[in-house]
Amino acid sequence: MLAMLAMLGCSSNTTTHQGGGIDGGLGDDGGIPSFTGVVPCGQSNDAGIKGGGGQCALSMPVQGGISGTIHVPNLVIVCGSGSNSASISDINWGTNTGNNTSVSVIVYFENPVPYDETGTFPAHIQIGQGSGDGGSERWETPSGACSIVIAGSICVGPPPGPDGGAAPGTVHVLSGTGSCAQPAAPQMGNGAAPVTIGSFTFLESLGP
Repeated sequence: MLAMLAMLGCSSNTTTHQGGGIDGGLGDDGGIPSFTGVVPCGQSNDAGIKGGGGQCALSMPVQGGISGTIHVPNLVIVCGSGSNSASISDINWGTNTGNNTSVSVIVYFENPVPYDETGTFPAHIQIGQGSGDGGSERWETPSGACSIVIAGSICVGPPPGPDGGAAPGTVHVLSGTGSCAQPAAPQMGNGAAPVTIGSFTFLESLGP
């Protein structure tokens, strides 16, 4: 768990949920709910997020140095983002995979993505695997090798405050998919095989 949290230390917003892991052979979306369209903070939203995935989920098939489907949720998961008041630089997930091991996925956008914007954005992905003894391995795709489709972005939380701004506890939730044209190569002495990333689905919670 400590190794996983260290790999996710760059996150500025972090949410912990229950559930995750690597499910061998799973090819579906793991029950992740999805939505489209934009609901900015300050507008009413009656849709909410329904389904077992909650507001933080990932289903990413991988093959090679890590094989199976990185599935969030499963035991203990951490998700978050590198973001500021105007844009999003990265989104990430991490989960225990049993036997004192963990896995993390970080999507780095090549250019900051403004809030409340849908579309297709170039990115690269880093996958990390940690063990209970503090060891870790990483894989990373080349810059721009991945395409991230943000299909929906809604503001979820209490009604807006008197000034019309987001109330405490409000989050943006992104719904989307992704794919990578090139595999993630082993990094920094990692002797394992490259990791091919299949088409994946996600939900991510961000600060307002």
